[in-house]
Amino acid sequence: MQIPKPCPKCGEFQLNRSRSKNIFEKGLKRILPIKTYRCHACHWRGWVSNRKITQEVSLRKAVLIYSAVIVISLIVANMLRIMILR
Repeated sequence: MQIPKPCPKCGEFQLNRSRSKNIFEKGLKRILPIKTYRCHACHWRGWVSNRKITQEVSLRKAVLIYSAVIVISLIVANMLRIMILR
């Protein structure tokens, strides 16, 4: 049984799960414990935590993951640049 969640915008308990609209949303959904929801009262659509964790932990995890992606991307770009210049 799911406990109803209030809408972050209007406070009504009319949130329903919303499908991921693109690859970015699908990727975030796999990495972080958040899901997309839509409010039928005010038509808000956004992310709501799916677990009982603090927002700070989610943000810290997201920052670490994105930092790792940036570092790996820079390493790969540098390796490609070196290969091209040879």
